Amino acid sequence: MRIATFDAAAVSWLAIVAASCTSSDERAADPVVIEVEMQRTDALDLLVVLDATDSHSEERNALTSSLPAFLDRIVAGDPSAHRPAVTDLHVGVIDSDLGTADVAVPGCGDSGDVDGHDGVLFSGGTPLVSGCEEGAPRVRAWSRGQDLAALTSSMACAIRSGFGCKWEQFLEATLKALTPSTSDVAFLRGVGHADGANAGFRREGAVLAVLVLAYEDDCSVRDEDLYDATSSVYREEALALRCHRFPEAQWPIGRYAEGLARVVSGNLSRLVYGLLGGVPAEVSYDAERPDPTALLAHPAMQNVVDPMDPNHLRPSCNAPGYGHAFPPRRLLELAGAWPRDRIAVATCPGWPAVDAYDVALAAMARRIGDALGQLCLPRTLPRGTDGEPTCALTIDGVSLPRLGDDAAASGWAVVAGADESCPERVVITDDVRPDAGATLRFECASTP
Repeated sequence: MRIATFDAAAVSWLAIVAASCTSSDERAADPVVIEVEMQRTDALDLLVVLDATDSHSEERNALTSSLPAFLDRIVAGDPSAHRPAVTDLHVGVIDSDLGTADVAVPGCGDSGDVDGHDGVLFSGGTPLVSGCEEGAPRVRAWSRGQDLAALTSSMACAIRSGFGCKWEQFLEATLKALTPSTSDVAFLRGVGHADGANAGFRREGAVLAVLVLAYEDDCSVRDEDLYDATSSVYREEALALRCHRFPEAQWPIGRYAEGLARVVSGNLSRLVYGLLGGVPAEVSYDAERPDPTALLAHPAMQNVVDPMDPNHLRPSCNAPGYGHAFPPRRLLELAGAWPRDRIAVATCPGWPAVDAYDVALAAMARRIGDALGQLCLPRTLPRGTDGEPTCALTIDGVSLPRLGDDAAASGWAVVAGADESCPERVVITDDVRPDAGATLRFECASTP
């Protein structure tokens, strides 16, 4: 049994109250009506955002090793938990390299790299990795019935092949990748690529999942003098400490919370955010509902200058076989802009957290399933004395039964939401799913 559900942005509550009501008993008898427009529920746009640093191939290999199980989960769904399967998938891969204008920065070329990779989706592979063909499309697409292993291999090639400037601008690169050129969002150079180089990746109505692999924190600059070693404003501070010392030289986190909300047309129930890296294994948290505020408050997640190397921050992770990683504070601050049931966080890979990415990606797959299956109601449905909803559902005038205890039955059901912002959600089995645009009408008897 596969489950389909509907888009929260399409829900409206209509209280039908006769103007001539004269008593509380009469008012109690008036029904509550909810009308829902059926939205698409099987499409996912997955954007992978890589740290461009070339000294962390171990983490990229760990991610590619976790890909098969992750993709298997999202295309299978979980009917027992009312999580639909992805049947139509777009994958794009970018990195954090936006260049450094014409300023020469260590790790970014001798004469500076003006635009870097600029948030443009990677195409092809690399001759440095066996079996990675060149010439693959920027948008890697898969639909049910096609070879999932081929998509997995193509993703792995892209993940292993993209290295660039070590000045990490994860959030600005993500925004530029997903913003159309016609948007009023201004970038330091150029325009967004959603309707240009990255055209075809983002689809209206599809769930958007952004997965960030980071070894250092985001430093999306609004003042490009920040990475100029000769700058009269910042010259007394080491380059590696400038992002920490001068937060005012970076774009505020609100720019990205608002920008990504616009990408999903304001419907945050269609957005999932995953963060891999920088959180040390000693930090304990709920993998199913990570709390960014609590993570940011942990002592191990503070930015502290390294007493052994005063030109750098102290790393938060330094596992054998892996490179250093640092607290991803800005990346976690962005996660805090969304409900906890829309995010997934991983600790750094390596002993003792050898399966850190597997655990986080399994949680992210569940969050994607929840987003596909999300119809957040603004309040709980009216209940009768038996605790069951007092509602009947019709789809374009045709009645649909409510699911009982029989797992093979067809119909609809109500399940718990994530928190106070989503107290309940409605699901419907895929075998009786209506087409997009159909009107679903819940008519519920009022209760005292």
